[in-house]
Amino acid sequence: EEEVILYADRGYRKMEQIYISYGPKSNADLLLLYGFALERNPFNSVDVTVSIAPRTEEAVNDIKSQIRALWEADDTKENDKDAEIDDIEADPLAGEKIAFLERSGRSSTVDFPC
Repeated sequence: EEEVILYADRGYRKMEQIYISYGPKSNADLLLLYGFALERNPFNSVDVTVSIAPRTEEAVNDIKSQIRALWEADDTKENDKDAEIDDIEADPLAGEKIAFLERSGRSSTVDFPC
């Protein structure tokens, strides 16, 4: 036979409601471990990975050069190649984003806990 033993933190009266704390767990943990989730769970969290592409002027020019080289090798492409390449724009804040990452000791991919 299996049994569960609970120890009370104080004395309880007969028929008094007893609350059980599952601890600081996210809804994913509660659902997986105990089969329920809370609508307003202060410990709920989601992991988000944010990637900052280094779309500086230099990086965009390199990308455009690579695309032009590929299109020169592909004779089936239409003549309006430059108009499509010109749609690729540099991020005006790319330099600031990269500087921030370097100052914080991070690479170009950062995990931000939410």
